[in-house]
Amino acid sequence: GPVVTDNGVTKGYAGASPLSLHWTSIDPDVPDTTLAAFEGLNTARTWADFRAALRKYIAPSQNFIFATKHADARFGYQMPGRIPRRVAGHTGAVPVPGNGDYDWQGWIEYDDLPRTLNPKRGYVVTANNRITPPNYKYNITVDWDAGS
Repeated sequence: GPVVTDNGVTKGYAGASPLSLHWTSIDPDVPDTTLAAFEGLNTARTWADFRAALRKYIAPSQNFIFATKHADARFGYQMPGRIPRRVAGHTGAVPVPGNGDYDWQGWIEYDDLPRTLNPKRGYVVTANNRITPPNYKYNITVDWDAGS
């Protein structure tokens, strides 16, 4: 049948299966407040300010580092963004049928996204390495860098 897109263009595919992608960055149901997040980051002075600014961040997901130089020096990490909650057994790594069985189940709540403040080890590493513990309740990705 025809493929209907958000820009009104339709095309028949004569038996071929079209590929459709879903991305939070272009989801018309998600107001993009990412610019407001960066505006908030520019004036953030505390961990609370930093996290409040990143609460507005939509996409694409990034790794953000925080540090202060004051007497109460703090440093931390926050992963922001709209990350979909996927059905059990679906990682998002490969295409799946568009029959509704794999539709997103909402978003991972901001307060459930990976973050750390003043970790005991004394440093934060962010280089596409795994940022979730093995028992983390949501699947963010299966494409972590193993590191060396």
